[in-house]
Amino acid sequence: MGISLIMINAIVPHKRDIDIYWSTFAPLIEKALAYSGGEHTLEDIKQDWQTGKQVFIGIYEREKILAVISVEMICFPQKTIMNIPIVAGEQVEKWLDYALEKLNELGKMHEATEMRTRGREGWLRMLKTKDFKHEYTILSRAIQ
Repeated sequence: MGISLIMINAIVPHKRDIDIYWSTFAPLIEKALAYSGGEHTLEDIKQDWQTGKQVFIGIYEREKILAVISVEMICFPQKTIMNIPIVAGEQVEKWLDYALEKLNELGKMHEATEMRTRGREGWLRMLKTKDFKHEYTILSRAIQ
């Protein structure tokens, strides 16, 4: 009986390499955008990467893409927040702990004091077990 090793790694491609990674990242990002409330299109996200507004992290198991995470630093007068607008992927149980470790390292490099994301109820349940706090709820209503 052999031992199965899960080989998870992260790639943070430079914006100049967008053409190399976009065809791999875009399908996962597109799935996540279905739950974004229409705030962004796939083209908006690509432009944010091209301009350097956001950094993208690809999470892989060997050569297979499992997830894409986007990160942006938001600087307030009193602190810097690492905002995570997009988390898109599959088999989250394989990569979540590893991704949070890498995100924490990235946040420290940028002197961020906390990371923030928003998500649906499933993410809330999962991230509460990873020391995330439910700080507020977003309420919305169409302007009539």
